[in-house]
Amino acid sequence: MAEAGQRARVELGRGIPGLLPWQSCFCAALAGMWGFRFPCMGLVLLLVLLFFCRYPQKLRGRACVLPLFFVLGFVFMAFSARVPSLDAPGWMRERKNVDLTGRVVEVQGRPDRILRVFLADARCRLKDGTVKEVPGLFLWNWKNPGLRPAIGTQVSVRLRVRPCRGYLNPGGWDTRWYWSLQNVFWRGWSRGTRGHPHIGAPAGSVRDRIMEKLRGTDKTVSQGRAVLLALLTGNRLSITSDTLGLVRKASLSHALALSGMHLGFAAGIGVLLALCLGRLNVWIFLKIPRQKLAVLLAMPFVAGYMVLGGLTPSLLRAGVMFFSWGVLLLLNRSRVVFDGIFLALLLILLCSPGSLYDIRLQLSVCAVAGIAIFTPLLWKAVQGALSLGRRRRAKGKTTGGASNQRRSLWKLGRDGALGILLMSLSANLVLLPLIAASFGTQAAAFYLNLFCLPFLGFFVIPVGFAGLGLSFLPGPCAPLGLWVLRCVAGSLDAALAGLRQLDQWGLLPEWLVLRPSWVEVLGYGLAVLACAYVLGRHRKRALRAACCALVCLVGPALWLHVQDHRPELRLWLYDLGQSQGACVECPDGRRFLIDGGGGMPGFNLGEVVLAPILTQGRQPRLDAAFLSHADTDHYRGFEYLVQHFGIGAFFCNGVWTERREPQKLRQSILEQGIPLHVVRRGESVTLGPAVRLDVLHPRDVQGLSKNDGSLVLRLVWHGRGLALVPGDIEQKGISELLEGSENLRADVLVVPHHGSKSSVSVPLYERVQPEVAFAAAGFMNFRFYPHYGVRRALGLLQIPLYQSGEHGALCARWRCEHGKVTFLGVATEEKKARRAIHVQRMVQYLLGCRKEKRY
Repeated sequence: MAEAGQRARVELGRGIPGLLPWQSCFCAALAGMWGFRFPCMGLVLLLVLLFFCRYPQKLRGRACVLPLFFVLGFVFMAFSARVPSLDAPGWMRERKNVDLTGRVVEVQGRPDRILRVFLADARCRLKDGTVKEVPGLFLWNWKNPGLRPAIGTQVSVRLRVRPCRGYLNPGGWDTRWYWSLQNVFWRGWSRGTRGHPHIGAPAGSVRDRIMEKLRGTDKTVSQGRAVLLALLTGNRLSITSDTLGLVRKASLSHALALSGMHLGFAAGIGVLLALCLGRLNVWIFLKIPRQKLAVLLAMPFVAGYMVLGGLTPSLLRAGVMFFSWGVLLLLNRSRVVFDGIFLALLLILLCSPGSLYDIRLQLSVCAVAGIAIFTPLLWKAVQGALSLGRRRRAKGKTTGGASNQRRSLWKLGRDGALGILLMSLSANLVLLPLIAASFGTQAAAFYLNLFCLPFLGFFVIPVGFAGLGLSFLPGPCAPLGLWVLRCVAGSLDAALAGLRQLDQWGLLPEWLVLRPSWVEVLGYGLAVLACAYVLGRHRKRALRAACCALVCLVGPALWLHVQDHRPELRLWLYDLGQSQGACVECPDGRRFLIDGGGGMPGFNLGEVVLAPILTQGRQPRLDAAFLSHADTDHYRGFEYLVQHFGIGAFFCNGVWTERREPQKLRQSILEQGIPLHVVRRGESVTLGPAVRLDVLHPRDVQGLSKNDGSLVLRLVWHGRGLALVPGDIEQKGISELLEGSENLRADVLVVPHHGSKSSVSVPLYERVQPEVAFAAAGFMNFRFYPHYGVRRALGLLQIPLYQSGEHGALCARWRCEHGKVTFLGVATEEKKARRAIHVQRMVQYLLGCRKEKRY
């Protein structure tokens, strides 16, 4: 066993850490834990481990060891996972305001003045006096809060209770699963004093007093002071979405999320103290080495920073990593960083198994692993190149003491800058596929870390803490501390102004990229492994890893190409809340978007929801876009797509209101060079071979309201009407549409105006004769769309109704064989999600670990 462990240490070759035996088994257990939610991914990861892992090489049962740990990991996750709830109780579906009371267990400040308050022991009092218990934690989102509640106090507020569920689209963010990992199943929303929130006691802890000091006495908090507050305490309540977007473009998002980097800044104080003690008495290093002394001195500062940051999950995870490295260093273990990652991950998952699915933990572990593996290799290569050039220049030359001192200072600054740049490059190299798969964007300005990280680590954070400490001292120290905090906040304001200027000059590019599938992410990881094998001079293993990577990277693209060229046409109606957006996918792979959805001000639905859907395995491009009418819930999502997508043409009804947003969208379309076309009744737009969109309305927009002037589009393939998309037309628009002699027959009818009462029309339903009807209406929306009249009329005609909010994204499919088009039916994302949850519940039931929850 010792020999196997020694072989595993040098498995990858010179300077590259390999896996110890227990680490190989732990990776197999991780694959099993991952397989509880993603079975195919878990099994593929196990096969990769069996193919590339050399441990245990000479044991008889080596083929069973890793599968055994895979099963153990799967069972462990089954016992600890909280499966999301599926259905809301009847009292909740009535959508009435209830009186909610609960005990505060956690408070988080979010950007744009949103306070997240997590309540335990929550109870809802209904209008008839009945009290309903809410299991788990309740999430109360409080916009523009009047004060901050203290932990442990009782609060009450009147609001509507809804399940934790977001936009359910293919490749989208799974809100339901994300919150279930934190034992949160229900949530509510209130603004300001609405709902009459009653706080038992306002926050008065030391941490809250510190936040008040940092916030200052000004009514309006500058963004520099808001960033300082976020850096020191993790409270991002006063940061605006514009500032967050600017920081993201500068590749500095990690600077605002309290994590291992910030604990590294705090640990740097311990390193500085160790160096100072060594200057005072160098003999101290004979009793305790400098690295161990630095770790011991840094631990109080790291612990204090974690408490000041609110002990958030990201800080706790980073703290576990730091203390794992410190323990291994104190125990004189080699490979401290690499082995410390595995030890920390083991401790984290033993306490919180659901953290495995948390993207924050994944990014943190991968970034540290990339730094641990690639930074030494890159550093060695750069230092070799620099030393070679230095030897050539220094042949036969001697220098004096002052020159050597200046050169040492230059070398120190140069090495520090190179170290920061190489660490940033190593982390971004490993994180590239994860960031692309999770967010669909990639910022190119990571070089700014070279300037911003020293600015934060050597000035903002230490000087901010110094000013904060002075502000709590009596006498003249308090005004001095407040002045120091103002100076630090002013420097951050100047830095943000500089970033805005760089953005205006176009020096902060942010690209929309193809979102890779999990197979392609695995292929990228195998390619990185192949590079590691090459550096370790293992050519055979490098060739195997490269071949597997090639298969994983090329296979999904070939499969997508085959899928796109099947004789099938698809119509998607996305789940965009109380807004509408549909996409036509032609048999040759071309895509056309009809309406871009909308949303609340400050929530960019095109960036957060639509762009990730449309870039799933595909380039950010649309062959054409159609806007039925310039209403908020139809055009607002186009604002981001026009700026970042390649759009072949844009079609509309030509009516742009005088409001600023529609005019800005129109101007942006013209600036991007996208052809803008106005279409009227009787025109057709060719989408592909035998595929077209017929414009059936309006003939003239004069005398029509904004809704009644909507474009009515009919999708036709080989002469057969597939779908009718009538926008938001109401009774007058419907009457004009029915007066025409055009053929309205279609297999799918998207009910007008999201299924409102003003759009109920039995003659329209009879004229279209659809097989199914779609309604673009949000989940448990307060308007109760689709209206009862729509449901009743469609029910009498025996037409099934699918609602995007209830069923998730809707997909209607047709196949063409020998010129004959056949309707294949409708698939829903909610059905796929329910199938996966039912399988997980069945596994838990078979293992005897299923605990039913009563609502």
